[in-house]
Amino acid sequence: MTWCRPDHCLDDSRSFVSSRDREWMSGREYSFVVYSLKDDAFLGTVGLTRVDRCHQCANLGYWVRSGRCRQGIGTTAVWLAARFAFEQIDLNRLEIVVPVENRFSARVAEKAGAHFDGEFKRRVILQGHAQDALVYSLTAPVLTGEQGLAAWQVGRTNYSSQYHRLR
Repeated sequence: MTWCRPDHCLDDSRSFVSSRDREWMSGREYSFVVYSLKDDAFLGTVGLTRVDRCHQCANLGYWVRSGRCRQGIGTTAVWLAARFAFEQIDLNRLEIVVPVENRFSARVAEKAGAHFDGEFKRRVILQGHAQDALVYSLTAPVLTGEQGLAAWQVGRTNYSSQYHRLR
């Protein structure tokens, strides 16, 4: 997570949130809040970045608050964001890039049915240092089949299936 650095402050968060509408309107990035349908609790975020219209692909990133990890929230968020990408903005491929040490995020990608493309040397820069990363991909035909449809139905029962821009 490039935003997660020791000097990250509230003003950094405000700046990010205030840029979301501009990025959405430009078609470069799409950010969503993940919240519980049961009690409206904030659970995390999921988003599409580096949207490439020419090649119909984007990066998919997610973050789940630490107190709510290991409950299927990240996996459901990935399915819902993928559905948006494939059905609403006509993308064909999403890539999930995970630093090698981040086993929880890798597990989310695996549970979501993402294909493991490989380990890429020095793929990400975190806190000024090049690190290896695991790269996963989701493609439109994979999630439009029965598996994806069932996953989205499960996701609807526990978490928001609506797409809400950050404000």
